[in-house]
Amino acid sequence: MRGRVVAYELLYRSGEENYFDASDPDAASAQVMADSVVLHGLDELTDNKRAFINLTRKGLTDGYAHVLPRHKVVCELLESIEPDDEVVSACAKLRSSGYRLALDDFHYNESFDRLLKLVHVVKVDFLDTDEAEMEELCDRLRRTDAQLLAEKIENQEQYEKAIDAGFSLFQGYFFGRPKMVSTQNLAPQRSHYFQLLHKIHEPELDFGSMERILRQEASLCYRLLKYVNSAFFSLRTPVDSIRRALIILGEAEIRKWATFLIMSELGAGRPDELIRHVTLRARFAENLAPAFAIDDRAESLFMLGLFSRLDAMMDRPLEELLQDLPIAEEIKNTLLGGESPLRPVYDYIQAYERADWNIIDAATDALCAEEEEIATLYQEAVEFAGKGEG
Repeated sequence: MRGRVVAYELLYRSGEENYFDASDPDAASAQVMADSVVLHGLDELTDNKRAFINLTRKGLTDGYAHVLPRHKVVCELLESIEPDDEVVSACAKLRSSGYRLALDDFHYNESFDRLLKLVHVVKVDFLDTDEAEMEELCDRLRRTDAQLLAEKIENQEQYEKAIDAGFSLFQGYFFGRPKMVSTQNLAPQRSHYFQLLHKIHEPELDFGSMERILRQEASLCYRLLKYVNSAFFSLRTPVDSIRRALIILGEAEIRKWATFLIMSELGAGRPDELIRHVTLRARFAENLAPAFAIDDRAESLFMLGLFSRLDAMMDRPLEELLQDLPIAEEIKNTLLGGESPLRPVYDYIQAYERADWNIIDAATDALCAEEEEIATLYQEAVEFAGKGEG
């Protein structure tokens, strides 16, 4: 129960303007497999973790899954698949070939007994299963070798209940939910980083102030010099001075860079996925600035993404934390639910994360970018978050 991400689930698009008609899920499933392996690369999409990929009956029995790298995927059988002889035989072949198998949205009946001997993971909808059924189901599944995965875990309370019930894998947004402890003081180290964050965003900031701030933290100095001396800048002579590094970057870039690193330090001890998600959000928001015709607010959008999960990082109410930071009012207003020029971008990003394609389609029609371009921007953000910065 260490809060460690072990896999991602890859889904095909299913909105009103779908790439695939809903009546042909076989084509959709096949396309996900082809795109994830050939077009994008599984390692980049999943940060070198396993990918859960849905299989239809046809995809299973026709052997489509055998084109996937066996050590990087979990073949997930949709709940609509009947466990007849052909299906069981196909699953046995996959397992004997070294593939891992999962059952999606599982509700027990005796026809699944043969499959339960073959699968590695059983996924149970935690919100759609009543307490009595859950107890009986968990008791039965504990007699198998399969791991239990609780789907739709949204908060700490559900997480703890699922642990008590015997689940060892969890899917949902609970890692990103803060557990508020606003009556407690911040740990000294985190308080120090929060103070640094405050100073960096003061309106009057010169390189001398920034240099003094950075010198308080050896790790920040090291990462700054490493970043400036990287191949990205292609400098002829190495930079060994904090002041010169700051001049090369410029005030706007150094604010962004330093904020990024301090947010990473504030997230120390939190699940790696939380930091990765914040980084992805920040980069995707920044990338979307031209599409929303607000190029001049790219930096603000990056900051918006970084600060959007500050409550989860520090276990304090977001309103309380933002009150103490001298950041732009439009960023504060957006994060606290108000209106601002950044609001449409923030709403779009959240819809994109939820795969709410109806909202996305309506918004994309008004953008200065095609749907394929948006997908490319998101993919770049995924790669950026996987590599980190500095």
